[in-house]
Amino acid sequence: MLKGAQKIYVLGDIRLYECPLSWFRPKIITLLSMVQLTLETKQLLFSGGWARQPAWFVEAATLYQNEVAQWHLRNAKSK
Repeated sequence: MLKGAQKIYVLGDIRLYECPLSWFRPKIITLLSMVQLTLETKQLLFSGGWARQPAWFVEAATLYQNEVAQWHLRNAKSK
């Protein structure tokens, strides 16, 4: 941590002094946006259901859903 740096965000007990998005490459940010948009709109990238989606996309969506579920579980326990 830089001495005198301004805290910009707190995530649980983690204090962040820079934007967390700066940790991710642009391709990862695009992938996360695609997954989030797909899950929110319930519109897949390709027709034919989940079996017709690229394996990398199914894996990313599964990881995203698991992380969101874990986040909800942690927040529910802390209330």
